Amino acid sequence: MPSRRSDLNNLLKCLQANGDEFPNVQVGINDSMEYNIGTKRNIMLKEALGKYVVFIDDDDEVSPNYVSLILEACKQDPDCIGINGTITTNGHDLRKWFISKEFGKWYTGPDGTYYRTPNHISPVRRELALQAGFPEIAFGEDAEYSKRLMHFLRTESTIIEPIYNYKYISNK
Repeated sequence: MPSRRSDLNNLLKCLQANGDEFPNVQVGINDSMEYNIGTKRNIMLKEALGKYVVFIDDDDEVSPNYVSLILEACKQDPDCIGINGTITTNGHDLRKWFISKEFGKWYTGPDGTYYRTPNHISPVRRELALQAGFPEIAFGEDAEYSKRLMHFLRTESTIIEPIYNYKYISNK
């Protein structure tokens, strides 16, 4: 979105810092305003060339070693990669979250930690992501994709180090 162009530029700088090290990593951007987010994600899945795919929302942040840790986990040839990080809501209320197929569903722990099954920010085999596909809707496509994807996942590698800061913006 045009209003988040500076966020995208910051994210690209972080990813490009490792660009020379990882020439086989493809970064795709779909800034079209004519499609909803689910449709955009499906288009990008079809255009991707790699064995694994992962989405980073333009207003989120990743760790400086994000790419190297994912590539290392991919060496085990899993269906998906479990990751973790932090989330803020409107810049406040910092919480931890974990993503793994082992959780079986989305839920919140008693301490406020979020537990999720693999979704759009999880590295996943492209062939499985294509089979699951995103619903072509503007909101909630990640949760539905996560449910669909679970049917295809058998193996998982896990990255222990936090690698993703999800900046949730609530319109409420």
